[in-house]
Amino acid sequence: MSRKAMVTGIVLLISIWSGSVSWGISASECIEQGRAEMFPCTLSGMRSAYQTFDDCLDDPGCVDCSSNRELIFLHALTQTAMLVVRDNAGEPNSVLEIAKLFDLELLGNDCNNLGYTYPTNEHDYYEIPEGAPDASEISELVKSWMIPEIDEIMAELNSISDLPCDHTFRIYFEPSETGLEGNLEVDYGEVLILKGGLLALRARLQAQAAYDIFVSEDYKLVERIYSGCVDVNDLLNTHPDLFMVLPTANDANDGTAALVQARQDWIDSINYYLDAIDCIRSEDDPPGTDPQDDELVYIDPNDEYFVDTVNGKLSHLRDSLVNDTVATYAVETTKTYDVYDASPTLIGQLVLVYDFIDAEGEDGSLTFVDGGPAPSPWEVEWHDREETWLEVDVEYYSEGGWREGYFEGTLSPDGSSITNAKFEYWGSDYGTLNNLSGQIVGTEVEYANVDFNPVFGSSARYPQPVNPRDLLPVFDEWNGPQPNTVGHGLGDDATLGGILPDMTQYDWQILGDVLQPGGLFYIDSINPGQITIDGNMNDWTSGQLVLDDISGDTEEESSTIQGVDIDKLYMAYDSENLYGGITFFDNINNETHYWYDLYLSYSLDEDSALHSIHIDIEVDNGNADGTLYFRDNYYGQSYWKEVASFNAAAGPNAIEFEIPLGQIAGGLSGRFITIESGGWNPASYEWDGEWNGTHLKIAEVGSIAGTVSYDGYTGAPVFVQAYTKLCEPEDSLVACTMVTEPGLYTLEGVGLNWQGYVRAFTPLFGFDNPFELEAFDIESSIAVSLSGSNVNGADLVLNDPCLLETDVWVDGEINGDLWEEDWYAFDAEQDGAYTLHLTRATAAYACMSLYGRDGNTKLGELYYWQTQQINWDCPVSGRYYIKVANGDYQDGVGAYQIRMCEQCPCLGDIDESGQISLADLDAMVNILLGAGPPFIVGCPDIRCDCADFDSSGQVTLGDLDAMVNLLVAAGPPFIVPCE
Repeated sequence: MSRKAMVTGIVLLISIWSGSVSWGISASECIEQGRAEMFPCTLSGMRSAYQTFDDCLDDPGCVDCSSNRELIFLHALTQTAMLVVRDNAGEPNSVLEIAKLFDLELLGNDCNNLGYTYPTNEHDYYEIPEGAPDASEISELVKSWMIPEIDEIMAELNSISDLPCDHTFRIYFEPSETGLEGNLEVDYGEVLILKGGLLALRARLQAQAAYDIFVSEDYKLVERIYSGCVDVNDLLNTHPDLFMVLPTANDANDGTAALVQARQDWIDSINYYLDAIDCIRSEDDPPGTDPQDDELVYIDPNDEYFVDTVNGKLSHLRDSLVNDTVATYAVETTKTYDVYDASPTLIGQLVLVYDFIDAEGEDGSLTFVDGGPAPSPWEVEWHDREETWLEVDVEYYSEGGWREGYFEGTLSPDGSSITNAKFEYWGSDYGTLNNLSGQIVGTEVEYANVDFNPVFGSSARYPQPVNPRDLLPVFDEWNGPQPNTVGHGLGDDATLGGILPDMTQYDWQILGDVLQPGGLFYIDSINPGQITIDGNMNDWTSGQLVLDDISGDTEEESSTIQGVDIDKLYMAYDSENLYGGITFFDNINNETHYWYDLYLSYSLDEDSALHSIHIDIEVDNGNADGTLYFRDNYYGQSYWKEVASFNAAAGPNAIEFEIPLGQIAGGLSGRFITIESGGWNPASYEWDGEWNGTHLKIAEVGSIAGTVSYDGYTGAPVFVQAYTKLCEPEDSLVACTMVTEPGLYTLEGVGLNWQGYVRAFTPLFGFDNPFELEAFDIESSIAVSLSGSNVNGADLVLNDPCLLETDVWVDGEINGDLWEEDWYAFDAEQDGAYTLHLTRATAAYACMSLYGRDGNTKLGELYYWQTQQINWDCPVSGRYYIKVANGDYQDGVGAYQIRMCEQCPCLGDIDESGQISLADLDAMVNILLGAGPPFIVGCPDIRCDCADFDSSGQVTLGDLDAMVNLLVAAGPPFIVPCE
């Protein structure tokens, strides 16, 4: 047989036998090909590399592939990337393929230069396509695909080695692959990091699948959130299984089992991370064995302290989960250093309060001795510690001005001393202190116990996982969490079922100062003369107690300012006066200037809303002065208007006041109470204060009712709100409601004698697409006064933007009392040229702005000093929008006219023939003669873009003169073509 025939036969036999051109390939060849595809990093290359590695591992002809650790690691690495970027047109099994179900497309191929695109509708908004999966379907996709694939990757990584740190496993990527100057080393530390990251991801996915998060579509939660009408109690009552561990009526999955797996995954993930750190640290031991300069992941010597701290925290957490015990953490460590100059002479003290990580913080102080080398005191804004470096940013505000400073120095490894330090400061004072040092003189450590075992359950102490719903407090009707109710589902257990064993209801109340009383209450009615305003509180009774506050909730935890920590608030009234008394946990002193503020507002948590009452009491040298203010309105801008002085008196640890009821505009009912205190010591520059934004509301309250009509109704809910601020409804809400369709509405809980505004609104494009909610609202508002217990007939009419027709003037009016915005729409064709005119009749400051098809993107804006004319070329066919509003704070009430037309070919072409000729001159003469002396024609009577040469907003003899000069310059036959 000839050699040629023999070779041909062998090739044919191999092809038939293997069915693959890769038969007989070696692991090294697979790695070489796959690495060439991986670098430089592209999506297509990464996919090709994964497929190459996958084919090789599946190929029985590759005898060394299944045992080659580099090949296995690269396959696991690229398969991890496939969790995100796989794109094979099969069942969705990557983040990218799930995104495609929503018509989201990735743009680009270079890993470092990627973008995305999505289809838009006629409003230029992304629109969720029909058939796209909902949240529950996405969750099922992830569980059915991602978790099993993570398990596959983990099995591969586990096969690389069973040693805690296998230093025999190393991969080097060359400069020709990475673009770096030298080789890049990947070793077993990266294997452990990848395993830990995958398990952390799986733990998160398992935990997310353990709880009931179902909210009925009929409940319209998105709509309620959009309108500010969310009622937490209503949401929880309507969905009794919400935030409960599965199974529930909505989902039969076993949440407890999912949490068991999540618990173990977190433990294993932490172990892998800690093993990775140990492995990385041991790579260059002894030094020089494996220098770290070329490592993909290594530990910078400056970060050793930070890494050790984090490792300690994670070890506590892991041990707590493994042993079913409580983890104890040092959450706040205060270190105090004496500061010395070069002499060395003691010149000051530095106090640093570290946060949970023990490497940085945002609290502390820097003080110098009296008459020392720099001004004092300073407040620490932030401080940061690296291994042997400390930097501190300080700042201070006082009546003398502002100053800022920066302290830096070398820190000893044990943190006990500071050397080579420098302090620079600037502002009202400036200077530099060099050659400073510091020595630690005190350390205070606070500990906190944390136990996540109740979260996961299935332990000896906590057989069942805690339900997140049971951890919630009780909420008042304004969604305010109530004091002493945290962990309400567990019997008001402040420890949250043992998660935070040390927490008390007091701790929750002082944390953020947000748990304050809520609800309606009645001020006690007393007989005249029952209370004497003398600073002595012995004539008050428990029946007049409004607020019983906790101690220690001032802004400065360690401040020396006394007389600002509020204890109790009392209020009462008789036929003539409103009385009040405030007590404090410590005494008022004569060295401090005090201010005490009581706000009575119709708006929740907004003490500066219109028609609020401000009771201001200032105390100096034991003498109290009171001033009453009223939040009034001036041309749409609110301000505090001084009403009158009133009688006030200060006692040892209390103040009292009385205010004639006749001076309180609108009465008291329906107002929320906010109380503040403050104190400032001019000598020491120290200050402290307290703020209590209660949800207490003074009775009585009434209701406002009416109807909403809307001819353009398309099915979206309509929202109705009562508010006080003209230009900031959201910041001054008094009441709100949602109606599923136009018709009757009722607003409850509005204070008697309230005066303000009621508006109805709904998104222009409805709620079919949550991405279109930023478009402007269809809105209507009216002024309302609640003089009795209820008001009926507060009717509102909603209208779509008025559609402008070509060359048709439309009359409009600015109503300054309602901060009105008039909206118009017009249809435009792509590449069409359009002109928008607005002429002011009596609306002297009316201005217009042009918006895109989304009703939100501003395409053009004119100011009140400009001629109101916009020339615009349409980029895409569709409906566009125009807003007309008052363009200045001055009174802009009055009438205007607006018109849309296709643009003139050019200025001067009155007959729009495409050229300026004697015919246009004749037309202008006739227009001016028709107007008669003084021969002035306003823009509503003529298209200004065709005739207003000087952009004055009107056509005059000056414009006629400009046209004559233009034609004369052209010469016979006096024609100027439009360009």
